[in-house]
Amino acid sequence: MIAATMDLIVHQLDVTTAFLNGTLEEEVFMKGPEGFEKAGKAHMVCKLKKSLYGLKQAPRVWFQVFSSDLKGLGFSLVEGVECLFVKFIGEDVIYVMAYVDDFLLISNTARLIIWVKEELFKLYKLKDMGEVTSFLGVDIQRDRKTRKTFLSQKSYIEEVLNRFGMETCKAVKTPAVTKPCKRTSTPCDDKTPFREAVGSLLYLSTRTRPDIAAAVGAVARHVERPSESDWTDLKRILRYLKGTLNFCLILGPGAHGSPALKGYSDADWAGDTEDRKSVSGYIIQVFNSTISWKSIKQTAVALSTAEAEYIALAEAAKQVVWLRRILEQLGYTQKSPTTIHEDNQSCIAWVYDDGSTKRAKHIDLKYHYSKDMAAKGEIKVEYCPTADMIADIMTKPLGRNRFEALRFATGVRNPEEEEDSKIAAATF
Repeated sequence: MIAATMDLIVHQLDVTTAFLNGTLEEEVFMKGPEGFEKAGKAHMVCKLKKSLYGLKQAPRVWFQVFSSDLKGLGFSLVEGVECLFVKFIGEDVIYVMAYVDDFLLISNTARLIIWVKEELFKLYKLKDMGEVTSFLGVDIQRDRKTRKTFLSQKSYIEEVLNRFGMETCKAVKTPAVTKPCKRTSTPCDDKTPFREAVGSLLYLSTRTRPDIAAAVGAVARHVERPSESDWTDLKRILRYLKGTLNFCLILGPGAHGSPALKGYSDADWAGDTEDRKSVSGYIIQVFNSTISWKSIKQTAVALSTAEAEYIALAEAAKQVVWLRRILEQLGYTQKSPTTIHEDNQSCIAWVYDDGSTKRAKHIDLKYHYSKDMAAKGEIKVEYCPTADMIADIMTKPLGRNRFEALRFATGVRNPEEEEDSKIAAATF
């Protein structure tokens, strides 16, 4: 999001045989490769000096080597994000984000990008992929003139639809029905790839598609003993994705100046009809673009709507505080408390009114985290009318009009189509 709004340069590098750069500290032996045995020495084994692919410690050894080399170039590790490094040189800055053997170089000047490439080429065998177009299965398209970045997983969705025989299915407008039918007791056939399909959808819902997070979370709760109705619910999500293949998560454009966080927290009280536990949901935005979201079932039964909202708020507060720490290390200190929008007045009273908390003594201490952070000035909880609560999409199935309006607000849109005037006019 920062790269999009600040119009930073983003390049990608790939390390060839990354794990072979690590030197092992432990003694590890392996059998000789087939076809390389020497006569009379077939019983002997090889002692490894370098890590190999397949060793459990190979990723850790490679990261130790890579982080040590970057620190030698003057980079510092961003605490809380083990894969992100930063280096400031006057008013210029460069970030290095690594995922195993894939790197992103992000900077406000081409000079630093070139310098880091030259230094890394001295250390490793690299493939320079130029400006980023795809990273970890996510297609990235940038419009630097308008400062917008489009994150899409169209190819991955098509692959998932083909894998589960849904490539010719009829599309639907929402990923879940507002009034789900009662679950059947008839279990799925053993050959039904329910677990595999849930895993595929979870990957998608946590990367670029917050609009399906609540629906995927609902079906994922039955992954151990899925019924035929669960399989029907899952296929509806696939049918929804069929109709939204071209949708992507749009970042930017944002206002000028330092990026300011804001959050939305919501809960669906007793939403699970089986055990009456509630569902928490939050959406965190920077420059009005969604960068973090979550839909999760609460572990304890909430006795009231306020209690469910209070528990959900604690989750949102933790994420906000974590993001504030990261932004500070990246050079974007949040000078004022981060606003978290909440649509329950009783919940807000519990945060700020000590007397009201007496009615919440039975709530686990960890859920009072938001109260503590508000007192320290890290967050500020403000009332938000339910009609404007974006995080509502994270907690339960919604009707088409409401769902499409909130989907638009989260930034999940089809850039190829003209924006629907009714949705675009919605104010959040």
